[in-house]
Amino acid sequence: MKNGKLDVLLVDDNRDLDYLIKEYLERSEDLNIVGIATDGNQALELIQETKPDCVVLDIIMPKLDGLEVLDKINEIDLPYHPKTIILSIINQDSIIQKAFEEGADYYLVKPVSLELLEKKIRQTCLCEEHDILTSRLKNYKEAIELDKEEEITNLLRIIGMPFNIKGYRFVKDAILMVLEDRELLSSITTVLYPHIAEMHNTTSSRVERAIRHAIETTWLRGNMEELQNIFGDFSKFHKSRPTNSEFIAILAEKLKFEFK
Repeated sequence: MKNGKLDVLLVDDNRDLDYLIKEYLERSEDLNIVGIATDGNQALELIQETKPDCVVLDIIMPKLDGLEVLDKINEIDLPYHPKTIILSIINQDSIIQKAFEEGADYYLVKPVSLELLEKKIRQTCLCEEHDILTSRLKNYKEAIELDKEEEITNLLRIIGMPFNIKGYRFVKDAILMVLEDRELLSSITTVLYPHIAEMHNTTSSRVERAIRHAIETTWLRGNMEELQNIFGDFSKFHKSRPTNSEFIAILAEKLKFEFK
């Protein structure tokens, strides 16, 4: 940090996005854009030349991709290495994990609000040195959670569950929790529902009824072809519905297989 400002280098081959981010960040008194690179080689040259506090780095770029840039940064002889925030359209668990293994400090998936990017630049750069490993682990877990939540949202959209009903949010939370701990399916009424209820300041019985309503509504108004593909026998007859736990388990299992 020089003169009370954090020096930021932007690295993305999308020039329009670069200048949009530059214009937004430079409104802040404590942020200074020291350069813009549109390929991996140029990024490495500017890192050595400008010695930024933070590099906002895309993955898909000409010459060297973002992961290769991360690897090369570790080889550069600098008084200190810049913090790196990945800003990429790639939303795959394996790529996110690889980025953190190569030394990324945070990972954001495009499109992202510029307000959030600004916030993460400050948080990442002001992290104390002894907290770096803890911070990276936390940020990796957070990125993976966002990845999983987006996949759940996409799956519910495909089967046609209306997003504007209360049970939709409860179903998303239930699937996410079961992905983390499948044993919750054996204690759905004693652990899963109460936990979701606490998260949303409601009761377990209301959570159960709302999830039931979401499933019933999906069977009446959803995409029957996709329901048939995923749920098989349950969707052969319009009067047959899976139980709450069966519905959550089947979708969680499908997502778990796709995450592998």
